[in-house]
Amino acid sequence: MKRTISIIVAACLICAFGLTTACSSSSTETTTAAETTAAEATTAAAEETTQAAVTGGYTLNTDMQACTIPEDAQTAFDNATKSMQYEYEAIALLATQVVSGTNYQFLAKVTNASNTYLAVITVYADLDGNCSVTDEDDVELADIADSEDEPEASEVLEGGWTINSDVAAGAKIDEDVQKAFDSAMEGLVGASYEPIVVLGSQVVSGTNYEVLCKETLADANGTEMLAVVILNVDLDGNSSILKIVEFDLDDDANVDTDSDDSDDMDADDVGEVDD
Repeated sequence: MKRTISIIVAACLICAFGLTTACSSSSTETTTAAETTAAEATTAAAEETTQAAVTGGYTLNTDMQACTIPEDAQTAFDNATKSMQYEYEAIALLATQVVSGTNYQFLAKVTNASNTYLAVITVYADLDGNCSVTDEDDVELADIADSEDEPEASEVLEGGWTINSDVAAGAKIDEDVQKAFDSAMEGLVGASYEPIVVLGSQVVSGTNYEVLCKETLADANGTEMLAVVILNVDLDGNSSILKIVEFDLDDDANVDTDSDDSDDMDADDVGEVDD
């Protein structure tokens, strides 16, 4: 009888130990699965945040009417170009992009041994303050004027454009050009234009000017972008808009951009004169 009771007690203890072990194992597996799921979610969130920071589009600098350049942007530009072969002068900060650091896009005047030209310069500043030029696209005034959508007016001629060599950060637009610009803009609907800088001119029957502007569309969001207004001032001082061309900043530009693969400009007509 005692032997039978002992066997029963032993059997009970073995069962109890087995149940405890099974419960412990199940609990451990559940905890491990939960921790793995949480870790995966955290990693995915971190990757999504990083991806968003890297692939975000450029933000237009909306405070550049006088070609003023913020101190941090000017410092990045100076550090990135100080050891380059040519002389670079920042004219205006066009846009910025937050990455692992910051990308800045500048309109710049570049001077080499033989000539001076305008270019859109992309400068990357990392989180440690190291700066480098990652892209340079020449601004071809003739290409802007001779874009796909041919202007109806015949005053725009091929070639013959001269860059504005007096352009500089903080420089004001010539008073006569400003008056002609304001006069030509009367009656324009669909968008408003604030001149930033005169890129260059062309002598025709009078003078054509290419004026880089901040364009604000008359839509619900007040969408802002950059555009080049091609302005004609005839020999009698009358002014008119020959063409308005989108000045397209490359949204895909980043520290890996190869300048040989990038386009200088994409042009589309915008703006309409109300008769």
